[in-house]
Amino acid sequence: PWWAAISAWRVADARPEATLTRGLQRIIGTVLGGVLGYLLIGLAVGMPVAQALLIAGAAATCTWYRYASPRWSYAWTLGGVTLVLVM
Repeated sequence: PWWAAISAWRVADARPEATLTRGLQRIIGTVLGGVLGYLLIGLAVGMPVAQALLIAGAAATCTWYRYASPRWSYAWTLGGVTLVLVM
């Protein structure tokens, strides 16, 4: 329950369009991160070195895009966190 409260607190804004944008970015980033993490880790089943490299590469890529794409930074942040957690 506390995760839902933190999510709502982080997404909420006085401007409705900002709340909608953050909410959509949270959903898109989380879903795409989960799906991509599941698919990528399937490529390295039973290969711990490959898994570590995939996780490091995914984290680095998402971190870079988080700063390179300010408009979608929240989606990249949530996508990267979810991706790494799933992997």
